[in-house]
Amino acid sequence: MTPSEKRLIRAERRAEEYITIHEYDPQWPTLFSGERAEIAAALGDAIAIEHMGSTAVPGLEAKPIVDIIACVAHLPLSEEQVRALNALGYEYLGESGIPGRAYFRKREPHPFYLYIVQYESSLWDHNLLFRDYLQAHPDEARRYGSLKRKFAGDAGHSLLLYSDRKSRFISRTLERAREWRRDSGSH
Repeated sequence: MTPSEKRLIRAERRAEEYITIHEYDPQWPTLFSGERAEIAAALGDAIAIEHMGSTAVPGLEAKPIVDIIACVAHLPLSEEQVRALNALGYEYLGESGIPGRAYFRKREPHPFYLYIVQYESSLWDHNLLFRDYLQAHPDEARRYGSLKRKFAGDAGHSLLLYSDRKSRFISRTLERAREWRRDSGSH
């Protein structure tokens, strides 16, 4: 096993955690808004910072962790940016299996996941398109919420297995979302 593979395995183990799915909490957008300003100050050159994932979709069941995506002109982040995020309580977990992103986790006083991607990357587009599609299609969001509860139970509440189980639904939903965007002319 190469040193690079060993680092990846260590990062994946650090990213693993027990998950539960909760009813939608109307405080999630407020938590995002408060955190957004701190992240912007820490990054300095963020092009955009958005609330993404299930906590950004009103009514959708979710892990009680606010997902945030920030877009920067260039990756990797500077050591100064990583230190500034560490000072806010974020733990840097590398790419954690997804090339082209910097992944951070914060646990206290409220849990956040922060994904930093490069400007105009497919990771930025896909995450926001998925969010926008679910916001515009409440029936799809409800179906996704039901699947998430099932997937969490099936995965023994393991984050990595749960994420793997969701990937097929997300891929298919992104296909429909691309058609929706094309047909509706949104974005």
